Amino acid sequence: MSEKFVSSFTKDGFVVIDEVLSQKRCHEVAGQLPVIGSSGSRALLNIDCFRELAEELRSGEKMGNLLDTLVAVQCTYFRKTEEHNWSIRLHRDRVVPVKGSGPWDSSGEKEGMSCARPPREFQDQCVAVRLNLDDAREGDLLVVPGSHQSDNKPTREDAISVPVRKGGALVMRPSLLHGSTKLKAIPSRRVLHVLYAPVQLPGSYQWYHAI
Repeated sequence: MSEKFVSSFTKDGFVVIDEVLSQKRCHEVAGQLPVIGSSGSRALLNIDCFRELAEELRSGEKMGNLLDTLVAVQCTYFRKTEEHNWSIRLHRDRVVPVKGSGPWDSSGEKEGMSCARPPREFQDQCVAVRLNLDDAREGDLLVVPGSHQSDNKPTREDAISVPVRKGGALVMRPSLLHGSTKLKAIPSRRVLHVLYAPVQLPGSYQWYHAI
């Protein structure tokens, strides 16, 4: 990854990387997606092919050194359709799936995994890779550039839409303010959101997966 991309990621809290996966590989990955009856699933790292994909992304040249010291701890599949369509207000991702006990606030259980809310200092070390599996012409993620470094409360008018082509990825800090809008004219949009985090955890916490 070039110094320009690294500088942009540091300043803005996100960067778009094209052609992370070839069109052929993207088609293969899409063909392995599980059948779900809702808007998504947080548990794709339970499936071998998606653990392999998480490692492929982490070790690939496209990511440069952004993920070198991190491991994949969660892979979430989002699928918007006419039946399952939604918008999300601007927010920061604050919850991680961990087992064991430690100093972080508990955040309940999601898909059989206990979750906790780490401090901002820990979240600022994490990186999320949002991989687009469709050439959707709408529904791009909305982000507020630089908001990962601020506690200000911007409005939706401060957010920008970030288009990402099929096989490309939006790489971001989880603490970046982001949101989304409903689909209007296209039938579906599929995204894989892979969270990478530091290996070491406080207390007796353990990752469910560390790939």
